[in-house]
Amino acid sequence: MHLIARILPAVFLLGAVMAACGSEDSAETTASPTSEEDGLIMPLAHIIPLGLHPISIIFDGRDLWVANLGDDNVSKLSVDGQLLGTFTVGKWPRALAFDGTAVWVANNGDGTVMKLATDGTVLDT
Repeated sequence: MHLIARILPAVFLLGAVMAACGSEDSAETTASPTSEEDGLIMPLAHIIPLGLHPISIIFDGRDLWVANLGDDNVSKLSVDGQLLGTFTVGKWPRALAFDGTAVWVANNGDGTVMKLATDGTVLDT
């Protein structure tokens, strides 16, 4: 499966998974059954509500992680589009990284970096 990540206003396209977030005013996000851009037609299997302002996404070899800047948390998604968990992190999580065993979260608002286990447990700050 090819992983395609294009950041559009409040929408991430991930192969056959579409993760969409609400806006600050809780407006509904809708999508057509396919996305057509540059001649590419890609089926969209799911619309998944996330937190405010999803800004970064990574793949840990099994699942997807999204940093929700406006909610101070990260969301963990299975590749088939199921929300597996939402985990509180520091203020304004902006960047994510995976080192082969742990997820790293850079929090812009409080200047911290957190290390999470793949089950969402905080290992270090």
